[in-house]
Amino acid sequence: MFWFAGNLSERPSILSESESPAQPPSVSEKSGVDPPYLKEPSLPIRLVNNPDAKDVSFAELKSFLLQDDTDDEAYVAGVRTCGNFAEKLHNNAEEAEIRAAFVAIRFPDDSESPHALNAFQTTDRGLVYVDCIGEGLETVTSEEWLYEEAHPCENDKVAYIEIGEEYGVISIDKAELLQYSFYIEYTQDWQTCKVMLEDYNDEVARYNEEISGKVYFEGSPELAAIQLWEAELAEKEITIDELSEELGNCWFAPLGTVGSVEIYW
Repeated sequence: MFWFAGNLSERPSILSESESPAQPPSVSEKSGVDPPYLKEPSLPIRLVNNPDAKDVSFAELKSFLLQDDTDDEAYVAGVRTCGNFAEKLHNNAEEAEIRAAFVAIRFPDDSESPHALNAFQTTDRGLVYVDCIGEGLETVTSEEWLYEEAHPCENDKVAYIEIGEEYGVISIDKAELLQYSFYIEYTQDWQTCKVMLEDYNDEVARYNEEISGKVYFEGSPELAAIQLWEAELAEKEITIDELSEELGNCWFAPLGTVGSVEIYW
């Protein structure tokens, strides 16, 4: 992950409900200050804000993220951490006149280091969390069984954050909705698709074993049964193809349960 700058006591205090009625107590926001974290040993996070930066629509944000190259870099523990990615995306966005925030989330058992990402206040869909870490973070992995070459991973991801719930992300090109309930539904559909594909592959293996070395005569019951089996397999393949196209090639394992969120504009 990344490191604290200084002692834990130097972390910004959490705002009370009376100070920030729009936010739950576990979420704090600050403006115009750098986060008290290190992206690498002895290298603090440095945010560069642009006075001309403004909030944009979700479509504009998505267009910027897909052309930005931050997620093309690989995560390397101790060298290029989540703090590096979040700092770079923040500064790139501000340079492009898009208002951005650096976000640090902590997990309640405190067994993991903070995780860094970004946030954007969109004009049409509210606050959007974005995780742009590239390949290499072991606890964020992609499945490789769904058409990896034809549908490579998109590492710009919408992050789904609810206090007390698991931290989840979905590739931005597949994140149709921003509500946490969509993440839950997406995860369930992904697991369903995975089981369907595994069952399909097992059945194809049984089919190939059944017809190996055999000759079927026109009009025979045996040929009719095999043709029916082929048709059923073809229908299953179409269903799996359609679902996998909808879900994409990548499923990212959750990092843990969200305990608190710190947002730095």
